[in-house]
Amino acid sequence: MKFDHIGIFVSSMAIGRKYLESMLHVTEWTEPVDDPIQKVSVQFGKDQSGIQYELVAPCGENNPVEPLLAQSKNILNHVAYRVDNIDAEIERLRGERCILVSGPSPAKAFNNNKIAFLYTPLRFVIELIENGKHA
Repeated sequence: MKFDHIGIFVSSMAIGRKYLESMLHVTEWTEPVDDPIQKVSVQFGKDQSGIQYELVAPCGENNPVEPLLAQSKNILNHVAYRVDNIDAEIERLRGERCILVSGPSPAKAFNNNKIAFLYTPLRFVIELIENGKHA
């Protein structure tokens, strides 16, 4: 597994960018991507040390973002890693008592490579992004 990004749920991209730029000096923003499968809009930016952040905003009805924002839960939502074989990595993490909560499914932000989210015994979420076609 190779670290990719930290995902943060926001109500809007503009608000998320404003605060990450001023607080953490995040720059180098990508264009926002609307993903109808995941029902989210995402945008990536990097800070001065090269750490990549993903802003995740609601996009459409029944999205995974709004309920958590309303409850003020899991705002710092996930830590993401690139993997060569997503199915094998899911099985390995299930063996470590992680629970698959979403996926694997294609994600537009990653050139339709598969992603999956697992809830860990330490109560945080890991996102897996399968290597393959690069955006």
